[in-house]
Amino acid sequence: MKKKLLLFILPIVLLSVTINAQNHTWDFSDSTIWPVAAGLTTDRTVDGLNIIAGGSATGTIASSSVAFSDGFTSVNAMSNGSATLTGVIPTKRGLSFPVSGPCTVSVWVSTSSTGRIASISNGTTVLNSYTSASPSPYKTILTASYTGGAGTVYVYSNNTMIFAKISVSYDPLSINEFKNETAAVFSNGNQIMVSNVKSNTTIEIYAITGALVKTIETNSDTNFNLNSGFYIAKVKSSEGEKSVKLLVR
Repeated sequence: MKKKLLLFILPIVLLSVTINAQNHTWDFSDSTIWPVAAGLTTDRTVDGLNIIAGGSATGTIASSSVAFSDGFTSVNAMSNGSATLTGVIPTKRGLSFPVSGPCTVSVWVSTSSTGRIASISNGTTVLNSYTSASPSPYKTILTASYTGGAGTVYVYSNNTMIFAKISVSYDPLSINEFKNETAAVFSNGNQIMVSNVKSNTTIEIYAITGALVKTIETNSDTNFNLNSGFYIAKVKSSEGEKSVKLLVR
């Protein structure tokens, strides 16, 4: 009975690990990652978030206590000024981050004035925007759905606005969608076999704790050994992306 129960629970645990490995939140109240600091004038990447300065000061982290509708209250927040755009891509005073597939992007945003606009774009089109308007307080949780494959999402504003938090949440169905055109990964005893490789392919192996244990880059079929256990293989190539559960004996 215990063995059957374990076999029933394990796929759920593995699925949760896969999803959590994809999701990410940038909470600017977390001073261990985002200490109070003046704005940057040169581009920098912090915890996977690209701060696009373009020579103009942006990304100041300062004290900002704002209570949002979901119960989150900020301590500090990031201030961003008026973005310079090429289409819907900020080249000055903006933020960007990579995404691996369909996901929901949320931005906890506030401002002190009306008529200010915060936007989320995919580099081609604006996915959603928020315009501050009376009555005050001028704050919201701006949410947008990204439906493409691997790409980049941009966050910016047309005037000074405060970003308290940004999150990316992936659709579990899209994360685990099997794509036949991508390389096949499966276990054979203590060996991991990789076949049907058609282009440069990256395979990341995660333990069930979510820890990355191995990364393989190849442009041809290959194999390698792993210690016994349960793993998640995340496969990325120009053909697509998928996650595969592995049992290594």
